[in-house]
Amino acid sequence: MKISKKLLLVPALVITLAGTAWMGISRVSAATTDSKYPPLVTKFMQKFGLKESDVQSVMDEVQSDRQKEMQARYEARLTEAVTAGEITAAQKQLLWDKHAELQAKMQAQRQELQTWATQNNIDLKYLNGGFGGHGGGMMGRGGWMMK
Repeated sequence: MKISKKLLLVPALVITLAGTAWMGISRVSAATTDSKYPPLVTKFMQKFGLKESDVQSVMDEVQSDRQKEMQARYEARLTEAVTAGEITAAQKQLLWDKHAELQAKMQAQRQELQTWATQNNIDLKYLNGGFGGHGGGMMGRGGWMMK
């Protein structure tokens, strides 16, 4: 079965644009859209007739891949610190365990806030920009990664 180059180009383009949008969408444009996705991604969905579920699937995959990459970099940094004699293997494990604990707490807090907002019919963009700090990131302002 021959796959059209256009069919391969669209998902690659969406992934690239999603990453770019995730990193660089300005606060103003994100705050003024009612879409779950950044305006650039929304336009590509409309232009190429992409289903929201397909785009969400790609976004979830990209997020998962990035999370795995960050975990691998953190693990490598800790391993380098052990090799350099900056920390012990036991300290590395303690740091790794604390890191996992903090991530779990943040996820629980994020879920609690999302549940609260849903129960009270409140868009999280009104709560100090949601998650993500300065620019909001993927989780901020009720953005495209808010589920």
